[in-house]
Amino acid sequence: MSNGQQWRDIRVGDRLAFSAPTELKPTSARSADTDFSELHGDDLVVRVDAGLFGDTLTRYRSKPNVRESDESIDGQRARVVTYDQPDGSRFTGAHFPDLQNAAGGAKKLTVVVISSGDRSADDALRIVRSIRFRRPTG
Repeated sequence: MSNGQQWRDIRVGDRLAFSAPTELKPTSARSADTDFSELHGDDLVVRVDAGLFGDTLTRYRSKPNVRESDESIDGQRARVVTYDQPDGSRFTGAHFPDLQNAAGGAKKLTVVVISSGDRSADDALRIVRSIRFRRPTG
């Protein structure tokens, strides 16, 4: 956790939640063809994109200092990608290719965290690894 900041759970619609610094606030950014949310905080941007055509994060393989791993986050298969951007910020993304049994039936989900300034890359990884899905009941 950077600078001793407080963290809290942030819900994105009724499908998922994740842990993030308390200063993170939603914006009015929207998308026409997906369920899209964007949140901003000090040195931090989080984008959540759920739908049929999410960014698979495969196009970043040639970026400087790229790291890619396959992980399980809240029991769901995810590709996690991190790399340094030319402006000095850090890109951290998690792509969930098949969420038919989680998140209310959304097919794909991509969460991207852009961290910069004093924000550590560990904070961004902490955010994506804290994702939790709301399972349908019944």
